[in-house]
Amino acid sequence: MFFILIILFLAFLAWHFYEIQLKRKHLPPGPFPLPIIGNLNIIYQQGFKNISSYLLKNFGDISTLWVGQKPFITFNNFDDIQETFVKNGDAFAGRPKSQEIDKLFRGGLNGIIITDGPIWREHRRFALHTLRNFGLGRNLMQERVLNEVSWMFDEIKQKLKNAENEMNIQNCIDLAVGSIINSIIFGYSFHEKSLDEFDKVKSYLQGFLKMIGNPAFRILSTDTSGNLRKLPGLKGVYEEAKMLGEELQAFFNAQINERKQKIDFSEDSEGTDYVEAYLRQQQKNGDDENLFS
Repeated sequence: MFFILIILFLAFLAWHFYEIQLKRKHLPPGPFPLPIIGNLNIIYQQGFKNISSYLLKNFGDISTLWVGQKPFITFNNFDDIQETFVKNGDAFAGRPKSQEIDKLFRGGLNGIIITDGPIWREHRRFALHTLRNFGLGRNLMQERVLNEVSWMFDEIKQKLKNAENEMNIQNCIDLAVGSIINSIIFGYSFHEKSLDEFDKVKSYLQGFLKMIGNPAFRILSTDTSGNLRKLPGLKGVYEEAKMLGEELQAFFNAQINERKQKIDFSEDSEGTDYVEAYLRQQQKNGDDENLFS
């Protein structure tokens, strides 16, 4: 039995080296990737601050770094960066996509941040138009921010008045920033409706950031076969990410549906927040072929 396992392991290594060599033939030079983890060992040995210097010193201005089973091309020369992303920007305008992250946390390839091509252009145009209507770059947006800052200072003064000698001002700052963002997206500040809701959103986002920073999840995010999630050690990480993703999507979908119930679509008016503006545009387009879904 042990002999059979050794044979299978050696066969796996041989297959891996052969497959990687085929892929590396058409890529810039770089450190040889290990099975499953790629060059994550080198990334954590060198640290994120030093990895660029390491690649430049050992492999030149343009090199390949593997994160899991996915290759990333790195540039360490200004002229190459300008030639590639400025002069030939249209040819390299695509964005890296992680099927697992997109499926678990975003429900697919949607929105602006991780899309490209026609869907990105249409949503970017809509977002800029809508945000300008909300006062982006004008005094109206400044007033939104100042209202929350004023509330934050009032809250701090009230706590000091109540003889609270110690207080965590970071919580007040987080709440003010979160309220500014939420007032633009959903039309209300957290302190106007529910502080518990803010705590829930903050907890979800902290869990999301912690998850995408987990090396094990970074490996899972590059797996297109779906086999790695079944391995011991990675299975638990995948299940945790799946549960967090479902909670995130359920929460924000409920927020969107609640906002939708309050909109009178018979009135032809501008949205007062981003979600309303988006839903009105969706309703306006109807069955026309478009990228709003």
